[in-house]
Amino acid sequence: MGFAISGLERQSLGQRRGRLGRFELVQINGEETSIAKEQPRLQAQNAVQRTVPAYHTSDDEVPFIPEGPLYLRFHPHVPDREINAVLERHNLTVLRDALGGGVKVAREGLPDPVELSVVLQEEEIVETAVPDFVTYRELLASTPLDDLFVQQWHLRNTGSTFGLKAGADIRAVKAWEALGGFGSDAPIIGVIDDGFDLNHPDLSAKAVAPWDVNSNSSNVQPHFDPVHPEDGDWHGTFCTGLALGRVDGGDIVGIAPNARLMPVRMAADLSPNSVVRCFTHMKENGAWVVSCSWKATPLVYPLPPEVEAAISDCANNGRDGKGSVIVFAAGNLGHDINATDGSTLNGYATHPDVMAISGSTSKDTFWRSSDRGREIALCAPSGGGLGARNITSSDAGGTFTDANGIVHSLGYAPGDYVVNGPSGTSASCPLVSGVVALVLDANPDLRAVEVRDVLRVTARQIGQDSDYENGHSPKFGYGCVDAGAAVNLALEMGENADALIAALETAGLSRTA
Repeated sequence: MGFAISGLERQSLGQRRGRLGRFELVQINGEETSIAKEQPRLQAQNAVQRTVPAYHTSDDEVPFIPEGPLYLRFHPHVPDREINAVLERHNLTVLRDALGGGVKVAREGLPDPVELSVVLQEEEIVETAVPDFVTYRELLASTPLDDLFVQQWHLRNTGSTFGLKAGADIRAVKAWEALGGFGSDAPIIGVIDDGFDLNHPDLSAKAVAPWDVNSNSSNVQPHFDPVHPEDGDWHGTFCTGLALGRVDGGDIVGIAPNARLMPVRMAADLSPNSVVRCFTHMKENGAWVVSCSWKATPLVYPLPPEVEAAISDCANNGRDGKGSVIVFAAGNLGHDINATDGSTLNGYATHPDVMAISGSTSKDTFWRSSDRGREIALCAPSGGGLGARNITSSDAGGTFTDANGIVHSLGYAPGDYVVNGPSGTSASCPLVSGVVALVLDANPDLRAVEVRDVLRVTARQIGQDSDYENGHSPKFGYGCVDAGAAVNLALEMGENADALIAALETAGLSRTA
């Protein structure tokens, strides 16, 4: 394949643009007529197995590539003979049943799945026909800043030095006081991310059902690329320490320090199948809460139906039927996660069964780069900027040698910790996930929807009164997560089943459906 692409480059007809999933991206120069001309030339090369066009959903031109299978769902109560007739008419093979009431289908001859889906949508009995697209994943941590450091102000902010405001934290100490300690090891916090340093002093001996979706193995340790050492694999270690770094193991402590960890290393490229497998693993192995500090790179990313169904299945049927609480970082581009003009859409953060978390600072202000929107549930500390402080957490330890023989530290900084670390909603998300673990530790009988209500009714409103309408702000959601108030309400609900209803009525909020 490299020879075929190099030939196009030599003739100034196209350029290699990297890899995405199983595909090599090639940009063909010229108009669509050139694309139609050069695509067969590529296909004719012996090394080329298949060519398909790449698509994009917005001006960012982040590519979506149709992988091959389609998600097909028929209208309810359609007779089998009519379904079979459609399958036969289009020469479709059913690969397997899929979540959400659909099936995965394919057709021999490798037609363009997008064109095939358009044809299928014209069938009266077809409700949904959507290709499986793969696109890039973006981890939600921005470049570390050089602000002054105060370690773990996000847990307890005394306001004692520059850049801090007393009380601009998540009230961790109040939660621990309510529990009479740091909580038990019963809660399982699932984290879907890149690498996890399970030998870290704050994370060791905590892992339950670790899994790498790429290798289908239990090895989730950070990888490194000796050719591109800047492509780190330590974001998962940073996020995990914020949620559950042990209280006696090292230099930092997580909000739920005794909780266990279910680490899942996801694929670097987002395909429906790989994401479904991540959430299915979380559901089948008993995660209490699932923390996701990432999003799709395209500015417009509606969720594939099977991914939407997998998240709903985990959120409603995980944890022995009580539901796993699923938490997503909002994003770090200062965008609306669901713009009314259609220019931006984060399908993960806007899923109705997800809590989307925006970012706040050590001064109780809105983090200027955080995404926002009407689907934001809560905010939590994300880092600094403009005189505020950044986040400190665990970091991948050790070193590696690059292709030039130069020794590098694994992680964001040398050693086992990063100070003035990555700012962003990547930090906000695991902090809320850790609070969820404490709430469920206080009252394990709560359903996932009840936990979401507990967190939003106990949230601490920050910012200006004008930021909120009917108790909700597009920037802050229902406010900054308050671990102390949430744990106390969860404990009260164990003695008084109507405590949540009363709290919601007092706040003028309705229950989650």
